[in-house]
Amino acid sequence: MGIKIGEVSELGIESSRVSEFYRNHWKREIALSMPSFYQWQFTESPSDAGSDHCMVAADEDSDELYGVMGLNRRPFFLNGSKSKGAELTTWIVDEKHIGKGIGAKILKEIQNRYDILIGMGISDMALPIYMRSGFRYIKAIPRYVRVFDFDKIEDYAECTPLAKKLAKQWLNIANQQFSISSLSREKVGLLEDVMSKRFNFFSRDYDHLQWRYSEHPIFEYSQHLIHANGNSKGKGCIVCMRVEKSVKGLNILHVLDCFGDPSDMQATISFINEFCLTNSIHLADFYCTSTSISKYFISSGWFSINDDGCFQFPHLFHPVKLRKPPTTSLIYWSKKDFVGMADIGKLYMTKEDADLDRPTTQTYQNLQKDNLKEKI
Repeated sequence: MGIKIGEVSELGIESSRVSEFYRNHWKREIALSMPSFYQWQFTESPSDAGSDHCMVAADEDSDELYGVMGLNRRPFFLNGSKSKGAELTTWIVDEKHIGKGIGAKILKEIQNRYDILIGMGISDMALPIYMRSGFRYIKAIPRYVRVFDFDKIEDYAECTPLAKKLAKQWLNIANQQFSISSLSREKVGLLEDVMSKRFNFFSRDYDHLQWRYSEHPIFEYSQHLIHANGNSKGKGCIVCMRVEKSVKGLNILHVLDCFGDPSDMQATISFINEFCLTNSIHLADFYCTSTSISKYFISSGWFSINDDGCFQFPHLFHPVKLRKPPTTSLIYWSKKDFVGMADIGKLYMTKEDADLDRPTTQTYQNLQKDNLKEKI
């Protein structure tokens, strides 16, 4: 059995075949089995520029697919320098060919081509291969939750009486005054420059944010630039979020991104809090690895799902399922400066990265059928 390893586009394989491979071999239905969503995810981002960079293993003669690693090219800033990075998503090998080293060969080829690799939601089967290949593992990405209406969310949570008292107490934390403006290419560029001096992160330039949020085929996101009132020197903070109403009677705000000038960060948290109170949001959540960002959420009355044992809330909503811990995992690898990469306090990873906020197949099909976008 001769095997060739390469990118979908360079091997001349149709992307629709890879989407079909996901449909036939993934244990549950996923949105990548829908060709139109697959195209948006893997060919329409600014960094992919129309090419499909997913890495596949195929038969040398027949082009039969044996395995695939979903992959998005994306520049990564490590200690102020831009590197060739990639997000890894949805790795699968045909069960008939498991145990033949195909998955490891796919991963090795990706490592030969990129300087920095990050993936999320790592399965027990995949983790040993990643670890043997030099990756390191974060078992539970920090997740922060703010409760605005305990009565509405209590049936879905596991909590002690202390949690309810704290949620009520924290609602009295004073907010800062703020102003809101729209994003522009210039403003986003300035804030990415601010970030590159303090964090290690995937690029969040203007074109990427527009593709990721404004051009998403299913979810409806909002993007805001927040300034603290009276802070004339601050460059502002960007916050990107969406409202989920898929669980009957429950309104959840997912904060996907929150970054920018530290002097405007507290005001940005105040904006999120006020948005939730004004729009009858019952609970908000935010995933973030960076302690320099999460400190603002912790000090503003957000539960730490990883650390506050008195309160646990599901992170899966299609259907609602409480896993423990109710967050997800992360793997990371760097060809150079692994010491810098392993500084997790500086690593800014959120639900925006590595396709962590992906719709289910049912959600995708329902909205495609109606030919519209809606808030979910």
